[in-house]
Amino acid sequence: MDGLPVGTDSIIAARVLRIGELDGAPEYAFGQIVAILPAPDGGFYACDGNDVSIRRYDSAGVFVRQVGRRGAGPGEFGNCADIALGRDASLAVNDPSNGRVVFFTPTGEPDRTVTSRVAPGLGGGDGVFTIDTAGRMWTRGWLGGRGESEAALPTHYVIMDASGKRVDSLRVPAAGEGPGRGFMLCTNDGCYDAQPPDSLHAVATTGHLATAGPMAYRVAVRAPDGTVREIVREARPVGYVSAEHAQWEAWRAYMTKQDPKYPPIAIPGIKPLLRGLRFDDAGRLWVKVHVTAEDRPIPPRKPGDLRPMLTWRERNTYDLFDVATGGYIGRVAFPYATEFMASRGNRVWLREEGESGEQLIGVHELRPAAR
Repeated sequence: MDGLPVGTDSIIAARVLRIGELDGAPEYAFGQIVAILPAPDGGFYACDGNDVSIRRYDSAGVFVRQVGRRGAGPGEFGNCADIALGRDASLAVNDPSNGRVVFFTPTGEPDRTVTSRVAPGLGGGDGVFTIDTAGRMWTRGWLGGRGESEAALPTHYVIMDASGKRVDSLRVPAAGEGPGRGFMLCTNDGCYDAQPPDSLHAVATTGHLATAGPMAYRVAVRAPDGTVREIVREARPVGYVSAEHAQWEAWRAYMTKQDPKYPPIAIPGIKPLLRGLRFDDAGRLWVKVHVTAEDRPIPPRKPGDLRPMLTWRERNTYDLFDVATGGYIGRVAFPYATEFMASRGNRVWLREEGESGEQLIGVHELRPAAR
């Protein structure tokens, strides 16, 4: 954690690299960036959901190769959103549509396929698929039989060995009843929940499991030996600006019109404290928090598009904690119209937006803010 000790307080993300082209070589054109995975050499993999492709780039952002392709045969996958690195720097693609995990060598050649029968799980949190330092695969999912509904079953992190054999599972907090039916809006800086998930959770490559409820700044971190550390921070909830609240209510009315039998409940007056959890490789816990929204210059809808506007947007903002001690490191707010996708050390990869609305990848360095 060089340069970011406990007590840093204010952190900035300084861009060091940006790639992507609106009109250019296809390997630099992105339709829908759904996952980014940093590699040990400073390069990274990018998964494009539009053509279901994985592309390898070096540390300077230069395209190296494509890895695998869409399909169900050897070296193919149905989706590439969940990707992870194996202990030998191999690339693993979680492919639930084909009931397996597909592995590729560090040079991009098909390696092996492991059968996996874990149905993807519900709930809020990052890290749906992770490979820990012992080589075990963690998949967030549910354990049930034929004919059972996922919504009625508890969610687990199912742990499999390198062969795909289930060796353990950890149950995450039940979703509960919740405040009622809500909805989600996805924008150029991520997705917003009108009603938050009842539980947030994430798993680290070290085997730590973090769980929290969105309404209280209290995160339980379970270590591999079963001990639990609580991270608690004083915080006040953020209220909606009146114009922001009106836009959310306009969306609620629109959603009600689309499905009158199941109308979403009214938008509350204040926001939850927490939006999400994630770990990184540097022993840090990232806690995504709600902040005051800004009224942004969002282009108007095209004629005939009756959907409401959402011009009030939050900058994606995280508090960082040292997992070993629970100490608070600091807060970082990423630029508007960007979404945090991955990190390695003090480098972060953001999905960004160009002047014409095209998707780009920005690589940033975390640094203490000048005082």
